[in-house]
Amino acid sequence: MKQHSAILILMSVLAGCGGGGGGDSQQPPRNNDSNPPPPTTPVGSVLGAAVSAVIGSDGGELQSADGSVTLLVPAGAFSADTTVSIQPISNEALSGIGTAFRIQPEGLHSNLPMTLRFKPGADDLRGSALRFVTIGFQDSAGHWRVYEQPQRDSASNTLSVQTTHFSDWSMLAGVQLRPGKTTVKTGASKTLTIEICDTDDYPVDDPDYGQLPVQLNCHVAPINALSAQHWSVNGAEGGSTAT
Repeated sequence: MKQHSAILILMSVLAGCGGGGGGDSQQPPRNNDSNPPPPTTPVGSVLGAAVSAVIGSDGGELQSADGSVTLLVPAGAFSADTTVSIQPISNEALSGIGTAFRIQPEGLHSNLPMTLRFKPGADDLRGSALRFVTIGFQDSAGHWRVYEQPQRDSASNTLSVQTTHFSDWSMLAGVQLRPGKTTVKTGASKTLTIEICDTDDYPVDDPDYGQLPVQLNCHVAPINALSAQHWSVNGAEGGSTAT
């Protein structure tokens, strides 16, 4: 007998748990001298050419080549003409989503906050949802600093944060269903897991980092702590008699 298979795609699936960076989920004890330092990751490798523009005191904007990230510089943020660049790099963040980006010049501090806006694609959100995704940057020690409350716009499907400095940036998922897409043979089964990525305070004497927490290792959540809201089989939400 011919064996059939179905493509199971899980999207916007997670309920009953906190948002990006741990959100409302159970948080670990905050950092103190008895706790180990937070994890670090390697610096991302260059994946493609940088896109650059000269932005002056009147402000301006710059968008990555793939259109997934936009830097908005308000008037007065720069005192003089400045060449700004956005370059795709490998995503080394523990819960990184999509491509990471290196925004330069490194070490520049703007007079006013700039806005960094990410637009995730459908594949980026597979197994997660916009309300579980946030933005973070890698600090000089290799930790990932997390914006736990970015501005999320469901109408435009974007996330935005404000910053006065440049670094390596990425979207980060606080909660992920893994795998987000899989093939299941008829009569067979697949194991699904929920990963939660927590954050913790790790203050340092650097104005760039402010009070932003660092990302900790991701861990598998108890399955009874979450529920699935939307799922599909071969494109049919909830499955169908044919599949």
